[in-house]
Amino acid sequence: MRAIFTFILMILIVVAMLLPVAIVQLLSYLQTMVAATLIPAGAALLPQGEGAHPLSLWERVRVRVASYFDGSGLERLRKKLVHLTYRALLRVVHIKLAVEGMLIAHRPLLIVANHCSYADIFVLGAAAPVSFTPKSSIRWWPLVGWCCMLSGCVFIDRKASKLPETQKTIHEKLALGRAICLFAEGTTNDGTHMHSFKSGFFSLAEGEQDLLVQPVTVAYTHINGERLDEQGRKNIAWFGEETTLLPHLLRFLSFKSVQARVVFHEPVTMDAFESRKSLCAHVESVVKTSLAQIQRG
Repeated sequence: MRAIFTFILMILIVVAMLLPVAIVQLLSYLQTMVAATLIPAGAALLPQGEGAHPLSLWERVRVRVASYFDGSGLERLRKKLVHLTYRALLRVVHIKLAVEGMLIAHRPLLIVANHCSYADIFVLGAAAPVSFTPKSSIRWWPLVGWCCMLSGCVFIDRKASKLPETQKTIHEKLALGRAICLFAEGTTNDGTHMHSFKSGFFSLAEGEQDLLVQPVTVAYTHINGERLDEQGRKNIAWFGEETTLLPHLLRFLSFKSVQARVVFHEPVTMDAFESRKSLCAHVESVVKTSLAQIQRG
């Protein structure tokens, strides 16, 4: 009963935030149509030189509106709404999050993390304002798919013919100043043993001199106050083959508390490596070493 109540509450939170985020997204599309008039008007109102008269209340409003319609204000608002939603979800599901390091401010930025569970979306989304790159089928999953749409995810079609289109969409999101998160294993692991990172994901960094790649480790350490061993981590990890999503999610929601840990590592650039494969190997090594250290306690 506890799990069902929590699940319903999570749905209500996500649905409640979908509308305002959708409105912000709509305004983002409209901003290109109105920026040409609002931004010059707002800029013209700014005081120029010494002795410039102070702005009236109406003029200050117009300047503020202009700042939001330049696109950056709307994007900041979207990030705040999404971040607030994820933090609310963590409180509802009783996940206690510890964060080490920080998401760097540089953009464009590519985040590369390990992946064991749908809970990674909630945890990383609460740790920092990032957008994810799940497979296209996840779009229609209850709750998880809604959260992905909420955070402006790029849904990936893994057909080779769709790769150029997917990369173009990701580059467009990066150009908007979003931090894009890749789960480079390409699937979920058992919570203890990582799969090898796929170097193909790192093709996004090729030819991008300004792009930084920041490795991130996600780990789950305790359930109901008890430290997790290899078997215990499988209560959080979701393989997909072992059980369907909803029963696993309801079992996860029945826990009184879960402790999670996110570690942001030092970013690197493609220029520091001979190839995308060597970049991939470095990022995988950083994340795997950190995960093993956390698991050893």
